[in-house]
Amino acid sequence: MAGNDKLVKLKIDNVVKEYQGRNGKTVALNGASLDIKENEFICVVGPSGCGKSTLLNIIAGLLEPTSGAVYLDGRKIEGTGVERGVVCAVSVEDRAEKCDVRSRDEEGSEGGGEGHRAEVY
Repeated sequence: MAGNDKLVKLKIDNVVKEYQGRNGKTVALNGASLDIKENEFICVVGPSGCGKSTLLNIIAGLLEPTSGAVYLDGRKIEGTGVERGVVCAVSVEDRAEKCDVRSRDEEGSEGGGEGHRAEVY
C-alpha cells in the first residue's frame, strides 16, 4: 500500500491494567492496542477515569501493565528511559475560552536562544 510503508515506532499490544482495592478489582485498561508509526502525532482523548493517564504512564515506564506489553522500536518497555517522553495536558472542559497557548515568537520575542514557551491562562 502506498504511504503505509512506515515502520511501527510504538506498539501497544493488548494492554490490561487492573488495580486491586478494598472493594475488589478495578479495570483501568482492558485490552488497549494501537500501532503508532514514525512521525505520527497521536492525541489520547476521553472522559475522566477512562484510562488515559494510566496508558501514558505505562508508555513512560512508570507503571507495568497487568498483561500485554508496549514496545518502542521493537523493544519491550520495561521501566523509564531517556529515549521517550510523554506529555500530559490538563483538561480544560467547558473553559476553552480561558486557554491560550502561544509561542514566544507570537508575542514578538526575538530568538535569543530561548526557544518557544507555551502558556495556559
